[in-house]
Amino acid sequence: MKRVLICCALLLAGCSTVSDVLPIGKDSYMVTSEVYGFKTSNDAEEMTIKRANAYCESLGKKMLLANISGGGVYGFSPRTNQLVFQCLSANDPAFTRTQLQKEPNTVIEVKGQPPPAP
Repeated sequence: MKRVLICCALLLAGCSTVSDVLPIGKDSYMVTSEVYGFKTSNDAEEMTIKRANAYCESLGKKMLLANISGGGVYGFSPRTNQLVFQCLSANDPAFTRTQLQKEPNTVIEVKGQPPPAP
C-alpha cells in the first residue's frame, strides 16, 4: 500500500526531461524538453531556455533564440517544447533583439482558380 501511495504521489507531482544540446548547423543548436503530470507547457519552455543559456555561457557566448514551439494537452499528454537557437559573441552583428513571430497553424491553398491580378 505504501508503494502505491508513493507511486501516485510521484505521478501527480510530475516528471520532466530535457535533452542534450544538439548541433544543427553553424553556431545553431536545438534542445527539447518534455514534462508530465501537473507541470505546464511553461515549465517545459523554461527548461529548454535555461539549458540553451547554460550551454552558450559554457562557450563564453550569448544565446539568440531562433524558434520555439511546443505541444501537448495539460492533463492528457506530455507537454513538449523545442527550442532552436544560436550561440553568438556579444559583439557579433547577428546578435540582435529577438523578433519572434507565431507561425500559422493553418495554411489555406485555393486550387483551380487563377491568381489575382497585380
